[in-house]
Amino acid sequence: MKTTFIETALQNDALLYALVGFSAFQYTIHNPHGKMQDFLQYYNKAVTLLLKSLKKGEQRTNATILAILQLATIEVRMNTTNFLQS
Repeated sequence: MKTTFIETALQNDALLYALVGFSAFQYTIHNPHGKMQDFLQYYNKAVTLLLKSLKKGEQRTNATILAILQLATIEVRMNTTNFLQS
């Protein structure tokens, strides 16, 4: 199955790590033994790559916006699941 979102993520590392981070987050919250470090490595890598891109003044693309939105989705989900308070 091909999707534009996945195709875009495969060409943008920040978006790819954000997407994998969200998937790992979902797995972690549904796993009774899930731990934050199980997904934070991907989340942190996505944030680092995105910040590096923004600081270098690289051209903003749809992938940049998608990475920001994907990271924001993780933030919202962490807050709505009270994950950080566990």
